Amino acid sequence: MKKRILSGSGEIPILAGRGVAVTRDEGSTGILTTNLKQRGAKVYHWPTIAEVPMEDTGPLAEALSRISEFDWVIFSSHRAVAPVVSRVGSLPDGVNVAAVGERTASTLLQSGWSVHAVPEVFDGQHVVHRLKDVGVGKDTHVLFPAGNLARDTIPEGLQEMGATVERVTAYKIDNVRLDSMLVEDLTFSGVVEAITFASSGTVNSFVRSLDRERAVKVLNRLVVAVIGQSTRNTANELGIRNIYTAHPSTFAGLVQAVVGGLLRKDRAK
Repeated sequence: MKKRILSGSGEIPILAGRGVAVTRDEGSTGILTTNLKQRGAKVYHWPTIAEVPMEDTGPLAEALSRISEFDWVIFSSHRAVAPVVSRVGSLPDGVNVAAVGERTASTLLQSGWSVHAVPEVFDGQHVVHRLKDVGVGKDTHVLFPAGNLARDTIPEGLQEMGATVERVTAYKIDNVRLDSMLVEDLTFSGVVEAITFASSGTVNSFVRSLDRERAVKVLNRLVVAVIGQSTRNTANELGIRNIYTAHPSTFAGLVQAVVGGLLRKDRAK
């Protein structure tokens, strides 16, 4: 069993020297990487998606030209904030804003926009529940500026409540192909013991890089830490085991999911 140390929150495993893969498109100073390194982990960057320029921003510009017609604007990612705010400027009176989580809300506030609803659990399903609680339903007109790979959980959930939802692409994500042989070598040799997924898109792109059968074999040898229920659902659908969900759905929670997963792995030895 690995050595352990004591912290204010209880007994946790030392991550020093333990390999953790990050699939976000962030560099060595990224927020998740930094948090993992602070716990002593050796971080391997396996970005599976990357933001790329939009070829056609016309639909986004057209929708935003009518922003005062909407009752709510819903952001499911911090990435959508800049493309929207840069075109609109100040938030029109009477338009409410919802954010999927703390980071997105913080990005909006820093941009000078108010935030009127944030769910207690940071995922699309709980955004829908939160908006239902504040009266969104029939005759509510919602703008959903999102990435091209964003799931339909939010618009479909709101439509079931009777709202009219206009989805428009605010930013584009492309898949990044990994070196599958390197990924397999580092996994099967035990150098990398855990992997983090901060969105369903990163899971799906990882699978495309290796093909489904090889990807599942790799992931079932690892502690798989996911940011929220939506990402967990995607991993479950692929038949992946050893999934640990961040609580709360933040990068700090994701790091703690890695810690908890590795601790359980150590205890099973």
